Amino acid sequence: MKKADMARLLNNPAFVAAFASFVSGQSNVSAPKIKLSRKEQYEADVMKGLRRKLGANADIQLRVNVLTYGRAAYTDDKGVHHPATGWIAKGRQVKKGESAIKGVFHISQTEAIAKVPATT
Repeated sequence: MKKADMARLLNNPAFVAAFASFVSGQSNVSAPKIKLSRKEQYEADVMKGLRRKLGANADIQLRVNVLTYGRAAYTDDKGVHHPATGWIAKGRQVKKGESAIKGVFHISQTEAIAKVPATT
């Protein structure tokens, strides 16, 4: 920027006022809104909800230690086997009284499934 252009801006009271309010953090100018996909918005909502519930320093990794409750393995009418999913597949169940955040649970909300001894 040329010195003449800079001098013209600095002599403009509207520019000086806007610049001063921006630097002081009191500007009404906000960052542009970023349009998120539905998946990105869902993930952001999950992270926000879990941070609110578990604390800001909680270790939250989607699809690693944050999963759905899941379902047990089953075979449908056509003989197609469907494996277990979610925490059930990892041998864990949700603790009594815990509630889901957007349909998912953090590992701290689960406990290992007790093995039932086989009856003979």
